[in-house]
Amino acid sequence: GIDLVCSPDLTSLLVISKQPQLSKGSRVATLYTTPLLGERRFDMQIFSALYRSIFSRLRDIREGIRSSTDSWRLALRPLDTKFQGLFKLLCNYNVAQPNESVVDCAAAIRLELLRCILSGRSSVSGDASNAL
Repeated sequence: GIDLVCSPDLTSLLVISKQPQLSKGSRVATLYTTPLLGERRFDMQIFSALYRSIFSRLRDIREGIRSSTDSWRLALRPLDTKFQGLFKLLCNYNVAQPNESVVDCAAAIRLELLRCILSGRSSVSGDASNAL
């Protein structure tokens, strides 16, 4: 890894790097002079503030996405359980055929809910509307 320390007027940079070829834990420090950065230090302050602001917002976005993803998973877990129960109920009423596929389960539930919404009852069996 590399550590970097700047002088307050940005005319000197101290670079400390860990050298893997040297003994364990040893570091090499190098001092650089940079008169150009000192001349442009006010421009660098603006860049520094913008950099900090952008990466702060990106960090907040990353945390927000992680939090919303966790919330979404927690919200859908009970829904999957309820859909499995509804699919089992539809199978007990002989409306849907039991399969191990999750896609078939979702498709069967979607089809029967659509039929119930459009006609008020299932087209497979009159008793299926009691299940819904």
